[in-house]
Amino acid sequence: GTAPEACYVQTAQLDGETNLKLKKAKAETAEHFVTDADCANSRCEIQAEAPNGLFGKFTATIKLESGAMSVPLEADQLLLRGCVLRNVEYIYGVVIYTGKETKVRVKQKSISVKRA
Repeated sequence: GTAPEACYVQTAQLDGETNLKLKKAKAETAEHFVTDADCANSRCEIQAEAPNGLFGKFTATIKLESGAMSVPLEADQLLLRGCVLRNVEYIYGVVIYTGKETKVRVKQKSISVKRA
């Protein structure tokens, strides 16, 4: 089975790879967000790098409860638009980039610019 703070994703639509990739929450966030109520009642701040098309690179920090604890985040904690969750019933997550700022869209834009 999968640990409660972990899940697997399939990224075939993004990169053509059919193998499952393990994604794992940081211990601090897994302990902080255990129930729906924890998520609904928590006050956090996330600072993330500017959107880019590099799927394997992500740098951010989540400040839990008014900055009492600051936890670094990286690509292992990032689930990309277009990936499919596997071997897990649900996850708790936060949307970082939307619309044209998603890593997938930024990468598509850079590819089409190079072709032009």
